[in-house]
Amino acid sequence: MPVNNKQTSLSAVKGTEPSTYYTTFLGFSTPSTPLWTAPEQSIRITIDNSSVFTPGSSAPQLGFRRTELIAQSIPSPFVTANQTAFDEQLETGVTVFHFSVKADDTRRLSFGHEYQVVWIEPDDGSHVFELQLGTPFNTTPSETAHAVKIRSHDLTELFIVPFTPEEWHNFAVVVDWTKFTLAVLYSTNGSPLAAVTHSIPNTSAAKGPAGQGDFHFGVLKLPLIDPKNTPAEQADVVHYGIQEGTTEGLIYSGVFVEDARHGSIFERKPTSSAPKPPNSFIAPATRKTGFPAVQHRSKSAFARGREDLRSSNGSLARLAEPPAVKPAAVPRASLGMAAVDHGDWRKQVASENEKRVAAMTEEEREQEKREIEERFGADIGDILLRARRRREAAEQQESVAEEVGSEGVSEHSNPIVHDFAVDIDTESISRDSPPPLRVDTQSPPPSPPPILSSASTRPSSRTGRMLRFADLKPQDIHVYESAPPSPRRKPLALPPPSDDDHAVSLGQWKAKMPSFAIKDLPPSPSDVHMTSPQNSEQQNPFSMPEDAPMSPGEPEAAAAQAAEPTISQDPEEGTPEYIRRRFFPNAPAGDPNLEWIESLPPPDPTLSASLRFDLQGNPIPASVSSTLPTHLGLHHHAEGTRAGYTLDDIFLLSRSSVPAQRATMLGVLAKIVRRLGQMRRGITGVEQGLEELRGRELELRKRILAAGVEALGEKGSVGAMAIAVMWECIVGWDEEVAVIDDVELQDEQPAGLSSEGDDEKRKVATDVISALPFDFLLPQISAAFSAMALPRDSLLKLLFVVHRLAKHTNAIATAITNTPSMIASILRTFVLTPIPHPEGTPGPTPLAIQVLTTLALCSRENAATLVDPADSLLRFVTSLPPSSPYSTLLATSLLTSTLRFYAALASYGLYAHIATTASEPLSGLFSYIMSPACNSRPLIAAYAQLLEAWISKRGAGGDDLLALRTQLSSDARDAAAWAAIWNALAAWLEGAQVNAVRAGESERARVVAAVKGGFDSAAEKEVLAEAMAGLKRALDGLSSGVVHEVQKWRALDPHVHVVAGAMRLWLTCLPTATVESPTEPPFQLPFSLLATLSGDIVLHRIWLFIYAEGSPAYLHAFCRPLTALLATYVRFSRQIPATTDDLWLAQACSVIIRLIPGDEDAARMIITQVLELINKAFLSSRGWSVPDSIWERGGLQIIGPFLKFSLRPDKDVYVGPAWPTPRSIKHSVTQRLPPAWAVRRRIHGSGLPLSRDWTLLPLDHLLRSGTSPIWHMLPDDWDSSETEVARAALLLARSSREALLVNGLASFAMRRAEAVFGCMKVFMLEHGQVQGAPSESSVGPSINSNEVFRDTIVNGLMEDLLAPYTLEASPTGLLASTLPDDPEDDLERAAARFLGPDTPFFQFYTDFVALYDAVSFAHPLFAALLLPPTAQRYAVDYRNLLYGETPHVLATVRTPVARAIGGSVGEWLWPVEADARVVGAYLGVLLGRRGRGHVEGFVRLVIVHHVAASIWPDLRGGREQVVEERARKLLEAVVGQGRLDDVREVVLYWQRRDGTAVLPPACFGLEEEVKGARRAWLESWAPTELKERVVGLLA
Repeated sequence: MPVNNKQTSLSAVKGTEPSTYYTTFLGFSTPSTPLWTAPEQSIRITIDNSSVFTPGSSAPQLGFRRTELIAQSIPSPFVTANQTAFDEQLETGVTVFHFSVKADDTRRLSFGHEYQVVWIEPDDGSHVFELQLGTPFNTTPSETAHAVKIRSHDLTELFIVPFTPEEWHNFAVVVDWTKFTLAVLYSTNGSPLAAVTHSIPNTSAAKGPAGQGDFHFGVLKLPLIDPKNTPAEQADVVHYGIQEGTTEGLIYSGVFVEDARHGSIFERKPTSSAPKPPNSFIAPATRKTGFPAVQHRSKSAFARGREDLRSSNGSLARLAEPPAVKPAAVPRASLGMAAVDHGDWRKQVASENEKRVAAMTEEEREQEKREIEERFGADIGDILLRARRRREAAEQQESVAEEVGSEGVSEHSNPIVHDFAVDIDTESISRDSPPPLRVDTQSPPPSPPPILSSASTRPSSRTGRMLRFADLKPQDIHVYESAPPSPRRKPLALPPPSDDDHAVSLGQWKAKMPSFAIKDLPPSPSDVHMTSPQNSEQQNPFSMPEDAPMSPGEPEAAAAQAAEPTISQDPEEGTPEYIRRRFFPNAPAGDPNLEWIESLPPPDPTLSASLRFDLQGNPIPASVSSTLPTHLGLHHHAEGTRAGYTLDDIFLLSRSSVPAQRATMLGVLAKIVRRLGQMRRGITGVEQGLEELRGRELELRKRILAAGVEALGEKGSVGAMAIAVMWECIVGWDEEVAVIDDVELQDEQPAGLSSEGDDEKRKVATDVISALPFDFLLPQISAAFSAMALPRDSLLKLLFVVHRLAKHTNAIATAITNTPSMIASILRTFVLTPIPHPEGTPGPTPLAIQVLTTLALCSRENAATLVDPADSLLRFVTSLPPSSPYSTLLATSLLTSTLRFYAALASYGLYAHIATTASEPLSGLFSYIMSPACNSRPLIAAYAQLLEAWISKRGAGGDDLLALRTQLSSDARDAAAWAAIWNALAAWLEGAQVNAVRAGESERARVVAAVKGGFDSAAEKEVLAEAMAGLKRALDGLSSGVVHEVQKWRALDPHVHVVAGAMRLWLTCLPTATVESPTEPPFQLPFSLLATLSGDIVLHRIWLFIYAEGSPAYLHAFCRPLTALLATYVRFSRQIPATTDDLWLAQACSVIIRLIPGDEDAARMIITQVLELINKAFLSSRGWSVPDSIWERGGLQIIGPFLKFSLRPDKDVYVGPAWPTPRSIKHSVTQRLPPAWAVRRRIHGSGLPLSRDWTLLPLDHLLRSGTSPIWHMLPDDWDSSETEVARAALLLARSSREALLVNGLASFAMRRAEAVFGCMKVFMLEHGQVQGAPSESSVGPSINSNEVFRDTIVNGLMEDLLAPYTLEASPTGLLASTLPDDPEDDLERAAARFLGPDTPFFQFYTDFVALYDAVSFAHPLFAALLLPPTAQRYAVDYRNLLYGETPHVLATVRTPVARAIGGSVGEWLWPVEADARVVGAYLGVLLGRRGRGHVEGFVRLVIVHHVAASIWPDLRGGREQVVEERARKLLEAVVGQGRLDDVREVVLYWQRRDGTAVLPPACFGLEEEVKGARRAWLESWAPTELKERVVGLLA
């Protein structure tokens, strides 16, 4: 915006991100306000939680979320910008501030907040005026919150109007800076601005420069009041308050400032009409080539005029081409023209048909009729009848015309001479348009259509015809940049462009146009006449005089027209009927040969609104698609008049038989699916125009991928574009995810469907990649690699696709490996290129070796298959980068990838022999790494990782590792190499402890001597410190739960390996004989910082996300090094003198819950150490009295086999750990983790992660003693009873819980529901036993035949385990209110791990109640465990089972209220029972009609409460609807059948909803006020007898 010849710019008030993050120009996707015709783009301005502005050195404005643009002055090269002077120029005299604003439907505002969006802000922070939305700060939301308001300086609302969506709201605020007044003009969309206020004083604004300020427009969101803040903080709206952090925005256009000192804008009219859209193109029917027939620009004038007619619905559009030439008279055939009788052949056929039908029998006629109807439809008779009537009417009409027209026609008449006229719609031509062309023509009649003429009708001579053109002026010549010239003809002239066209001037025409004479036609006495567009009433000088003689053909034409029926005497000019009569008078109406002149049907509104795309895959707005020209290639579809292709068009054409067309459409699909993937990942800006596809991304991805797979086998461009489609659908869809290793990336499958499911099951999978037809796809890919016929880029993309498929599941990776010729083709095409390398040919690619590495990591089977091809990669080891035929960068990358591939094979113990057989080239490799020529840190890290794997297998290489240290520095880029060297050294020392002399004492001494100085004060210390700080920063970045931001998760990786490697190396440097803490550490580490960091990790919120439903399948892979660090820290902490046994036990019990698949060996070690720690001495020192019989029978060691077996119940599933060990090298079957959803659903074969009740896992095996494999794997000397196993498990559970609680790790302790279900399992050990007789245990002959739960030690341990969860022990136990639902404290969820998805907990509870009935003999703990599932938060079926179906057991349930197990007594009291069956059961138990006698304790309280609350309205407090009829019947039953105590308790019972619950007997002491209310209620309906018995109690 220029002001006084100075240019202006916009500056942004924004958050921490760049300006382009918050502002986006929308182009065609959201057209600007139609109020102004000047070309402009609308702009989207957004805010989110990062939109916190920090003004200079001031504090961040944490209360606001704001993004605004401010008009700024651009300084000249010699003068700095003066914003104050600039504001004075904007805000002097009378200025009008224009702005148009529109709601952003995809980023909606939260109207409970206040938004300030347009204002002028002086230095004092006030606003001269402002546009405001939402609820004003610190007020109650009202109906005007969704309205837009213009407010003055003193916040007076000048104008208010609803902020309707999908409309442009146009404002003009007139500010008189002299008189200090404001006036507002307003309109919507394209309507002219109109005054909505008069000039209103704005006198509170400051005068002069103090009242001037910056002009802002954008989004400023004020906070909500935070009740936690102090009153002073609540008043500080800038820095305090609640913000949700959602992404919100508005769309602006038409923002400018107008100087109104010299005129008023109130009566301003639009200066020009909106430009008319260019002609649209409708493609004709598709030809055999696949593309519709192309309509060239070198077509006839009539055809061009017909296009114009169609584009304007019957009238000529603005002249984008020279005017069409049309004949002015209706041609007639000459006497020499042979007449064509249209009726003779019809009469002959009709006669033959009549004879044939007459000869048929009735059955034959019916049979023919049925066949015709089956073939053509049941309405074929009506269609033929209508066609016959139209034909007969046309024939009759034609015969009348022939009779009239035959008069005056002689056999020797001269050829007909026609007059031609140029028809022009003067209203469609602007005043600035060039004069139309003048055409003088003398010509014979054109030949009739072939169907109407014979060969003799063609004129024998064309001499004498002359064609003249009007002279052109220089300004009449224009070249349109968007319309390239046709190769068949060069345009001579075009009308001038409109204001919105983009034209390039080629200069001025300097000469006049010559006249052209064609002398092959006789002269015509008539000229062309036309009406001037400048003056439609002025006679054109070239028009025919009124008294000019009529041409010979005109009388006949006039007679023919006069003979037409009255209804069509004067057809509208330009209509199909007009064209037929004028040019084809002999053709009958409705002639099928003239269907091409019929008007096109109006576009289907549903199709017009359909989303359309251009050839770049960009969506075309509906407002634009109808205006685009035809030469852009966007009209080659079979329906509609709009430019662009719908998705159905694209899918259809992607199967075209024409390769060029098919390739083009596949390219469009590739671009569309790229945008869909970006939109699904939440990338801002790409959703513009694709809003209607939101929610259909996966469906469309599946369809598009199917189109690409189908075309994969094609050659040339089709095959190349098919690969592009597959790359976008498989790799580009989640490109960040595609680089993740060490985990299967498969999306969650429907329940019951595994990755190895058959084809029929795979069809219903939601996962797109798993549903691919790999039996077809993989051989096609292998063939493409082998043929090498496609471009190199396409083959590389296909290799990326194979890599991503291999990462998806291990099953797919195995299928790739086993596909015939696949591995050989990959090696031949991408790796084993000729040496010497021919110039100009592609070299090998490291990606191919990475694919082989991924395949090897997937399974031991794949790795064994890839051993043979591994030899061919030695070429990159023998030919080192300095001598390689490839560039140093490529050679180093190939070498690094090769070493990583060998390390993957070595993780299974494969191909390790080359450490000996290829010792010479490996020695050369080590020498190269140690030379100054090598500066690749990834190569050093890969070499160290390979040595670690080989060391674990062969036990050599430590000296090389110590030498590698000298190549590194404290630079952060060396961190990964440091971690690899430390881990490799640790592996070397671990092997030396087993294989070396004196348990590797000399090896340890050499390592300690080499690294001690570095860890004490040199490079190692700096690297470790930076890694710990970086890990802390990375953890902080994940605190908010950003589950889909891969980069933030990847930031953990480099730092974790360094910290874990340092601790691992420290542990291996300890003497092997050390059991207790060492007197002196081998080298210094920051022990306290490591403890704090490990605590932060184990308590971090990331563990809540990785297995949550809806979380990505790969998050736990980023936690793999974290769990390795935690497992190492458990060993590390045991050696620190400050760590007590209690503290270590708590650390071990918390860390073991965090371990993930692959950490089973670490978990085994922790369990072994925990069971060794908890012994008689350990418990006695803490004052726990444990019977000696437990230690005499083996202590806790007897449950060790059960716990360790639970870690890996499927021996065939062995995931390799983060660091290879001799055990993992021998047994591991894969190095990749299963997807997170498979871990959550327990379908992956590993017992990790463990739940909090892992200490009770032995009970699971006791309950499944007939099916659990552990019973066949126990040691030969194992000889324990069920009771002893139960004792040990319960003791371990109690010990671990106490240690966790004491050390502040209560979140890892067993929850109430888990403890309750664990004790239920102890009782259920008797389920299925023959009662009343000794039972032979399946465990062994020494098993005690007594019931386990009656064992005194078992019973005592269960009571100790459950004691903290009783109502009297719980801090919330006696609350009358219900507690918030805690998913972690849910019996059904706690039982699901043991019962599985197919057995509901209700079935288990049913068996539990039946077992209690059979064997309990009123066992108090057994009885107490009946009650938790009957709380009101569980399904009514539990209460109906206990109180309705088995009420006889309740007489033995005498649990006191204080001893009930639950979170609060209110869980059983509220809400009041609404199920009529249960209420009736309560009443029956209370009255003694059900069960075996009087109930008491907790059960009686629950029954009395719900019966009384179902009667007395005051107990419900108006929250539940009182069912009067039920209440009256209940009271009558209680009074009529109950004992006095029952009646008294029901009548006098009361209870609180909040606070401490009122327990018996206090709950039966009713206040007088409540008594009076209940008496009044009784008086309103109760009969006398009932009142007499009840009112006395209420007196």
